[in-house]
Amino acid sequence: MSQIELCADRPAWLKMVWRGWARPGATSSVEDEAVAVRAYRHWRHAEELLDAATSEFHRIDIVTTLKRAIDHRVRSLREMYQLNRLRQVVGERKIGDLETLQRLNVSRQFMLGKLMLIRNAVEHQDAVPPAVAECRELVELVWYFLKSTDALLCVPLTEVNLDSSTTVEDGSSSHSEGGVTLSFDFETWLPKIAGNMPERHFSPVAKPG
Repeated sequence: MSQIELCADRPAWLKMVWRGWARPGATSSVEDEAVAVRAYRHWRHAEELLDAATSEFHRIDIVTTLKRAIDHRVRSLREMYQLNRLRQVVGERKIGDLETLQRLNVSRQFMLGKLMLIRNAVEHQDAVPPAVAECRELVELVWYFLKSTDALLCVPLTEVNLDSSTTVEDGSSSHSEGGVTLSFDFETWLPKIAGNMPERHFSPVAKPG
């Protein structure tokens, strides 16, 4: 494999051949788990209200409390990963936090957005709150959202290793075209790329592909 060295004063264009490569390892920075607790306290209060719901006012409180749980978690993710800065970098300043998380494959906007619509209707238009059965579904939905984002909040990934190694079925041999390490600084959201790849994947000038 021929090698070329790249540095700040010798820019190059890369083909993103690593999209389908295996991820043998990653590096995380462990954060204080207390940052995840507050959202669960809101969620737990909603669950307790559900168990004792006997009126529409209890159901209203369930919806608004679940909204607070989501708001707290989304705000924590926004601050942790500097999502406002990410939107500036990619030129998408007008999209909201939920759509941003969906584009990052963190969550689906439809169900969380549904809860937001219900809460706005109940709180600002005095609409009839959902029935107890639907409130129970919303409680479970928010629980899944919190659980699915716990690791992102408490153990954020800062570095990902990718390897192109392929192994034949009997495991007798393997072949690798190289590997890369992608490091992210969430203050800038500009990745640092290090590793070894065949020279054919580089170009000294921009060109299609």
